[in-house]
Amino acid sequence: MRTVLTPTISSIKCKKSEFIAIILHVDTEKEVYEQLIKIKKDYPKAKHYCYAYRINEKYRSSDDKEPSGTAGAPLMQLINQNELDEVLLVVVRYFGGVLLGASNLLRTYLQAGEAVIKSAKFYKIVYFYQYHVEADYDIYQKILAFGNSVKALFENIDYGTTIKFSMLTIDDCYDSIASLLLKKGNVTIANKTKKYIIEEV
Repeated sequence: MRTVLTPTISSIKCKKSEFIAIILHVDTEKEVYEQLIKIKKDYPKAKHYCYAYRINEKYRSSDDKEPSGTAGAPLMQLINQNELDEVLLVVVRYFGGVLLGASNLLRTYLQAGEAVIKSAKFYKIVYFYQYHVEADYDIYQKILAFGNSVKALFENIDYGTTIKFSMLTIDDCYDSIASLLLKKGNVTIANKTKKYIIEEV
């Protein structure tokens, strides 16, 4: 899954109506509603504030008084098609006085959502096994080589009489790390941790 970490905004116009699309990172439903309140304050004269969000298994969309299925549903479709999570996608509409019709309205909300998604910078959501390790210097070099082979991340490295550090791996590598220590150190496993890894263009 992918997410954004910084808000992105874009806009399109259709028959005198302006559609301002906003995508931003959210971690909780409470944050969703706080952001919606803020957006309404930022765009106080808009006619509609349509949105969709997904946070893990929680998701919801709203047409905000647009014809049913013309706004919230297409925005949720974009979230699912682009494999997005922990995101709120909002399209604010300033009504220009011309009715667009349901099919044209749906198409315009899709276009607005697609435009902001295209402009946003995305990060992969990756869950790692996290290990706290203490090792002698010679053993550390072996663990470092092993870590590089499995694309591990090393954090919080403390150089003392021994080396203490955190090691993060996508797969469970506890047994491999323990065998490399040869009883000259120790390893404990912590809870899984989440990282945001920027997608390469």
